[in-house]
Amino acid sequence: MRSFTLIEIAVVISIILILTAFTLPNFHNANAKFALDRSIYKLSQDLRIAEETAMSSETTPLDLFVSDKFPQGGYGLYFQENSSSYILFADCDGDKQYDLADHGARAVSCAEAKTNKPYPEKLKEISLESKIKIGTLSPKDAGNSLAVTFFPPDPTITIYPAASIASITLIFGSRTETTSINLNGLIEIQ
Repeated sequence: MRSFTLIEIAVVISIILILTAFTLPNFHNANAKFALDRSIYKLSQDLRIAEETAMSSETTPLDLFVSDKFPQGGYGLYFQENSSSYILFADCDGDKQYDLADHGARAVSCAEAKTNKPYPEKLKEISLESKIKIGTLSPKDAGNSLAVTFFPPDPTITIYPAASIASITLIFGSRTETTSINLNGLIEIQ
């Protein structure tokens, strides 16, 4: 009966340890890349969902008792730099922007909202994966934010601040991924 010597076992264990030392750092980098890839694809998918919601002319869940009222400005997504989430909103007052409506006179429903009498427009806050943040936005306003809205039937796409293309960059450590949307509705991951 033949068995392994102590030296043979030590050599095999050394080889396994060396391979593990090379593999573990790459495993962490691959996880970071996959998390960033998942987040950028989810962001692109959420842009498409906002567009499809506007195309279907869905009423907003904010107006439970006014079933035939579509938000005056359609649906959109709102982004802010250095945030770990973004907001799906119904543009109740038709200004093509996301409004907090947390002060002053307020409308009683999304259907009755006006620019000077807003209504809370947030439908859903969508969180990014852990350690992923919104990096640069293009274009961006003075508050480092960007809004993309969709209005039916085609839909008409509005980027605020005004531009023909909006770009959103996500960051994870030193890695970045960017998605863009133009006024024709083309969503592209770069």
